[in-house]
Amino acid sequence: MKKIFSGMVLLFTLTACEKSLPQQGDYWLELKNVYGEWENAALITGYMDDYEACNEFLQALHEWNENNSVLAREYRCTPA
Repeated sequence: MKKIFSGMVLLFTLTACEKSLPQQGDYWLELKNVYGEWENAALITGYMDDYEACNEFLQALHEWNENNSVLAREYRCTPA
């Protein structure tokens, strides 16, 4: 009975905290090529939260684009 109760408490705790848990799985950092098609540029893996890490790379690339508008590309993060 004690194990069932402990399991239920754990389940409810994880459900309540679901929004704060890291995204699971690897992510592709993709770039839009000159033909308007999305290409895989980098696989983001091995971080505690791969989605958050991918977004950090994305933000750095957007900042780089602001300073290099001639070479600017569009980027996005997608699940691998």
